[in-house]
Amino acid sequence: MVHPITAGLHGALESLAATDWAAREAHVAEVLLGAASQAGLMVVGRPINRPAVGPRLGHVAHALLHHAACPVAVVPHP
Repeated sequence: MVHPITAGLHGALESLAATDWAAREAHVAEVLLGAASQAGLMVVGRPINRPAVGPRLGHVAHALLHHAACPVAVVPHP
């Protein structure tokens, strides 16, 4: 099933290379910021059911938006 947010990108996504890896002994934000130096785009998720008061983003998405060396897309997910 294609997510509604990415439905318009379906054809374009076929030409992209994605990398899967796990961060085992480091902080996730630090690892992703390191990977961002070699990436063309970082895509991270954020829960859509966050409370009305307080931060809307998690610390990882926030760190990437402010410090990544490449564009960052934050995609809501359930």
